[in-house]
Amino acid sequence: MSEIVKQGWKKYLIALQLHPLRTKAITAGVLVGCSDVIAQKISGVKRLQFRRLLLLMLYGFAYSGPFGHFLHKLMDVIFQGKKGNKTVAKKVRLSKLCFFVVFIFRGATHMPTTTTVIRLQVRFEEDREYATVMAKNNTKLLKSTVSLLMNFQVLLEQLTTSPWNNFFFMMYYGLVVEGRPWGLVKNKVRKDYPSFQLTAWKFWPIVGWINYQYMPLQFRVLFHSFVASCWAIFLNLKARSITTKKT
Repeated sequence: MSEIVKQGWKKYLIALQLHPLRTKAITAGVLVGCSDVIAQKISGVKRLQFRRLLLLMLYGFAYSGPFGHFLHKLMDVIFQGKKGNKTVAKKVRLSKLCFFVVFIFRGATHMPTTTTVIRLQVRFEEDREYATVMAKNNTKLLKSTVSLLMNFQVLLEQLTTSPWNNFFFMMYYGLVVEGRPWGLVKNKVRKDYPSFQLTAWKFWPIVGWINYQYMPLQFRVLFHSFVASCWAIFLNLKARSITTKKT
């Protein structure tokens, strides 16, 4: 069983590398479908509503997956080279190299005598200590910059794509999935959208921070889609518990 899982995961990673857009779109569609099957079972339906299931899978395949793919590629272009420990390490190594070069030019202007060697050794120790202190300061500064930029990425996403995605999903669900008239959907969105968005802002910034901080670019859509599926199940459980309390 474990070998089958390993082989399946390996093939998935290859597909993700060779066909990223298509793989992310299919992944989002499948996860949305699984989430809806669980949500329907939670809501107590005796027979699955396949029309609703297929339309939600279409949403994940045609919109959610591709949108996330291009969003994270755009974010990566905007913030390229401004995140990650590798950037910090490279800049620290560069600062050390600069101090080493300065030391060489300061100490190699003439043939060294014994006294000169002793002086150079002292000077080297001073330069090395100075370089170490500066490297530590640079590391702290760069880590603070990385953290600030990471927070800015999350803030940018939450103030732009999050409101749009929630609005679009509510419109799609009302007009396409449920097939309601435009007037009813418009009134429902006008009434429920503010509270829906505020609830999202209590949860999704944390997910966004984890996504940008720890997930490689190719896994961000997968991680977001998986958490979105769990979030949808949670909302259905919450709605069902409220309904049970009322009855």
